[in-house]
Amino acid sequence: MGRTLDFDAFMEEKDAVVHKVKVYGKYYDVPGRIPAIVPITMARAYNDKISDGDATVMIMRAADQFFGKAAVNEFCSKGMSAQQLANLVKMTFGMINGKDVDGEQGETLTDEDGMESGGSKAKK
Repeated sequence: MGRTLDFDAFMEEKDAVVHKVKVYGKYYDVPGRIPAIVPITMARAYNDKISDGDATVMIMRAADQFFGKAAVNEFCSKGMSAQQLANLVKMTFGMINGKDVDGEQGETLTDEDGMESGGSKAKK
């Protein structure tokens, strides 16, 4: 008899990991893995030669997957800019992929306009 792969157990183990992201004073549970729809959307857009509008759609899709549509709407209603949302998604990807963002000093990001955003911390 051949071997058995229990992919369901593997997924349950991966789904058990949850990260915390603090935005506007509220903590959000973010999955410990990147939802498949995000890279699939990116790959499809890449194959179709993405435009700036497509990049925005990909950022929104990722943000919705990480935080939920209601939370993203709340971020926007509180004045979050498109660049800030893109940075939030980028930093969340980094956290999920194991990038160290939880030091005492936090990480300082600089956007293309030279604006700094400091003190981002991820809590475990």
